[in-house]
Amino acid sequence: MSDLPSIWTLMPGVLIGMLFLGRIARWLQFVLSVMGKPTGSFDVNSTPRPWKTLAAVILYPTPWIALTLVMLAIQHIAVAPFTAEWRWFYIGFFGGPVIAYVWLYRKMRKLKGKKQLPQPG
Repeated sequence: MSDLPSIWTLMPGVLIGMLFLGRIARWLQFVLSVMGKPTGSFDVNSTPRPWKTLAAVILYPTPWIALTLVMLAIQHIAVAPFTAEWRWFYIGFFGGPVIAYVWLYRKMRKLKGKKQLPQPG
């Protein structure tokens, strides 16, 4: 019974994972817009800008924060005592965004099948 997750160990991982996933998505959207690719309904300049793209990839803090957190998580899993609380935190951190993505994807397909999604334009 002690191996079951507590809301206090699972939910912080889910919340932090969702915030982290949102930050990564915003960074990817920024890189795509700097590259000149259309994102959403915004019109952007279609000329490629390689120097600005390189600066967006290197100077933006999100990939460096992600790399640091992944390295710290690997170090924690490999070296530190791995208790049940940390196990459920990591399950929430990695599993929460995956479950939310699957749920959102299924919901969007269902709405698209009913033709209820507004068309951009």
